[in-house]
Amino acid sequence: MKASLPSMALALAVALTPSAAQRVAGAPQQSPRFTSTVRMLAVNVRVVDSGGQPILGLLPADFTVSINRRDRRVVSAQLVQYSSLATAPPLVNSAPPTLARPGTVPEDSRVFVLAIDNASFTGGAIKPAMLAAQRFAANLRPSDIVGLYAYPYERPMVDLTHDHRAVQDALSRQVGRRDAQHGQYHLSPAEVIDITAGDKEVLQRVIDAECPKPIDQLADIACPGIIAAEASAAAAYYESEASQRLYGLGLLIQDLGRLPGRKTVVVVSGGLLTARRAGGRPDIQGFMGPLGAQAARANVDTYVVHLDDTYLDELSASRAPSRRAVYQTRGLMTDESAYADGLMRLATETGGTYLAVKAGSGDVVFGRVLRETMAYYLLGVEPAPEDWDGRKLIVQVKTSAKGALVRALREVIAK
Repeated sequence: MKASLPSMALALAVALTPSAAQRVAGAPQQSPRFTSTVRMLAVNVRVVDSGGQPILGLLPADFTVSINRRDRRVVSAQLVQYSSLATAPPLVNSAPPTLARPGTVPEDSRVFVLAIDNASFTGGAIKPAMLAAQRFAANLRPSDIVGLYAYPYERPMVDLTHDHRAVQDALSRQVGRRDAQHGQYHLSPAEVIDITAGDKEVLQRVIDAECPKPIDQLADIACPGIIAAEASAAAAYYESEASQRLYGLGLLIQDLGRLPGRKTVVVVSGGLLTARRAGGRPDIQGFMGPLGAQAARANVDTYVVHLDDTYLDELSASRAPSRRAVYQTRGLMTDESAYADGLMRLATETGGTYLAVKAGSGDVVFGRVLRETMAYYLLGVEPAPEDWDGRKLIVQVKTSAKGALVRALREVIAK
């Protein structure tokens, strides 16, 4: 397993011309310049209804913003809305959309990166996930820009392009790399968390299920100790793997800061295991710490799409079978929660949105991402003097709009 990853290269499909670079700098998705004697904080926020449709026409008085738990005055609310295309969504195998002029970033372009968490998918589970991602790329508007970023075990690189078909083709070549087996006994991920947290009741339940009865051989006597050791080893593996996955994602977010304007990273993952109970492992919170500040500096919005394949993983032939078949799926429900917890935390840290796909193709969730990103607000917030002292600014945005869901970065960098 690689201990670290090389630096990521970020490139457009064709280098920007000077005139195109000027258009990028003046594109509507850029942070506004407020004509005021008071320096303003720019806060990006999406406001959508329960179906994911953007709510338009809101005014500064419709928003409440707090910074580090103290209310701040909202001076302006500028709506940035992308044009919609009243055309039927193309199929994956249809002709590619008309490409924008090479070397340009149109002012009406949304910028997406599909971040594929290969280590989270088994070989069988990744194909339907990639088919859903392909349909997402096929349904983009011709002016939208999209890139593919596969992590963590490949050379981390993303090419942003208008050629949606090229991204669809690259998605079809993705390989699942999740290692489902970490020992000779059938230990569910949730049981690993409980045993490493010192839960003797769970440990005994696993021993009862996995160790031979009656114990009449030396190997059988060693069984309880081996199970405890395997739980500890599995937890260490999960933590090491998570550190590489989150580091790879951090490289992407950090390098996207080199591209002006608002970017949307769609993380496509089969789950990220983490312990919620005290003392349990894997404990990955420390690996997530930098991501919030990185997303704020890079002006990156995240959608974390969880395509849950826990059930298939539990029944995978690569997993050690339980000695007693009745116990084979004993940890299924708690495993689902543990794999979801890590992705929920990732969405929270980056100020993003967690969307789960429990069954079906995933098209409903990906369609929601397309709808929600059609508009957002740039809020001009009047800061207090202490907001400029270099501290991390934790932001909370609320709206009085009825039935609204607010999507906003958790952190803002004052600069």
